[in-house]
Amino acid sequence: MRKALYKEHEQYQSNLIDSLANTIDNKNPVQVITYNYDDLLETRLNDKEKYVSVFDKHIPRHDIIPIYHVHGMIAREQYEPSLPVLSEREYHKLYYDLYNWANIVQLHALNTTTCFFIGFSMTDPNQRRLLELARDEDINSGNEDKLHHYVFLRQAPLKGEASMQVNKEHWLEMEYMMSDFGLNVIWYKEYAQLPQLIEYIAGVSANKPVIE
Repeated sequence: MRKALYKEHEQYQSNLIDSLANTIDNKNPVQVITYNYDDLLETRLNDKEKYVSVFDKHIPRHDIIPIYHVHGMIAREQYEPSLPVLSEREYHKLYYDLYNWANIVQLHALNTTTCFFIGFSMTDPNQRRLLELARDEDINSGNEDKLHHYVFLRQAPLKGEASMQVNKEHWLEMEYMMSDFGLNVIWYKEYAQLPQLIEYIAGVSANKPVIE
């Protein structure tokens, strides 16, 4: 798997990864949580001493920014990879163990910070369960009217011959559904718009993307 991930790394280019690395470098977030196995994000960061990749129960120093690989990591220079979540059985094991370190990391982030979800369809059952648990905390504390987190979603039209009105109703229903999980929706039309949109919202770029 390591060979497959990094065989063409030198030729691999991603505007999205570059944009995320630029945003992280400039905004110094409390933490980064990724579901990817690779270390492409880490290699794009400028000051690598500020960050540490975490893929197990290891607790990083308080003065360093952790990049949690909650589904495992296959690093370029690490001899033994961590155990990535690949099979359905492994995923279900993670799903049912609420006290697994990866679930605890995500719940802690949801309960103590504002999270931005990038590259999610929001159909993952484990992710939705964690969001529901965090949302229950809001309701119990009287903060049910506050939506603490944000998700970037592509505003893709429905398949077939759905009218514009039907599509608008569908997108509105998506917003209502996401609000039940405590999420504000940030819409974009095309994937190519996402890197510029992230940098603009984060305040690291003044170039406002045109999304019509």
